[in-house]
Amino acid sequence: MNTSYLAVFILITAGMLFSVLKKKLTVTAALTGGLLAVIVFAGTGFTGISLLAVFFMLGTGATGWKFNAKMKEGIAEDTQGKRNAGQVFANAGSAAILAVFALYNTGATNIVHLMIAGCFSAATADTLSSELGNIYGRRYYNILSFKKCNAEQMER
Repeated sequence: MNTSYLAVFILITAGMLFSVLKKKLTVTAALTGGLLAVIVFAGTGFTGISLLAVFFMLGTGATGWKFNAKMKEGIAEDTQGKRNAGQVFANAGSAAILAVFALYNTGATNIVHLMIAGCFSAATADTLSSELGNIYGRRYYNILSFKKCNAEQMER
């Protein structure tokens, strides 16, 4: 095995352990994330795992940003910011599915890599907008009705 691949697997394992110890992920979420990370790496190499890492760091940072203020206002998640396996799969599952596709369809690798970048871009935008929007946002609009609402109504 290539030593750089071994280093990636060690980093994934360290990230899983760190995430559980720092209460960023549940144990099952960390295991799910680790599995998805290995799949993304297998299908996309260093590019895909780098996109995943950037998403995770930005998302974790945004969740923790002014967390006490979110708690005080009642807009923080009930899990104290700890993500579960379903949330992890929602954010990285489509990228992992595309990575498997890339493994078996080498002629489509470039377009699949672009699609994976889109997956992580969308997940990052969603996470940052919801986590930071609750802190810095003042005007909320329902995306379906375009009517004004408050932060509590947005959570429903």
